[in-house]
Amino acid sequence: MPATTRLSGWMDYPTRYGLVSRLFHWAMAALLLFQILGMLASNALGRESAVAQFMGPIHQPLGVSLFALVLLRLLWAALNARRRPAQEAGAMGVLATVGHGLLYLLMLAVPAVALLRAWGGTRGLEVFGLQVFAPREVSVDWAMAPAAAHGPLSLLLLLLILGHAGAAVWHRRVKQDDVMARMVG
Repeated sequence: MPATTRLSGWMDYPTRYGLVSRLFHWAMAALLLFQILGMLASNALGRESAVAQFMGPIHQPLGVSLFALVLLRLLWAALNARRRPAQEAGAMGVLATVGHGLLYLLMLAVPAVALLRAWGGTRGLEVFGLQVFAPREVSVDWAMAPAAAHGPLSLLLLLLILGHAGAAVWHRRVKQDDVMARMVG
């Protein structure tokens, strides 16, 4: 069996996204929502709440995992760039392209500012038992400053995710086209 036939379901096509793109999309959607909503609930309920006790230890490892996943997802998108479904023409297509670009930008920026903070901070970063950044004796102020944007950028990412999901539902219910089916399978 030729390699192209064996990989056909995995790769993207102009009419639909392949298995790998769909797995990246849905896994990241679930993890991002879990991460953002979990931290919102943790902050709302307080540091002593059960949610905060659960989310605290997993927030950084999950964030690092999401950062790695978005890098892999971008690589996969680049490898499939000419094969992927095209955006619709006109203003809606431009809006979709800008929206997707902002989603990717925020999926990179949110963990990047947290990683920068961990690199420049006095606590360091350990993920899955591996020390990524050693603790410093004195923090690096310029590396810590962007960290203030981590929470607000996360909320903006959540709003874009909700808008993205709303657009998918709008395509399905109002426009009654197959845009949603391209990512659902």
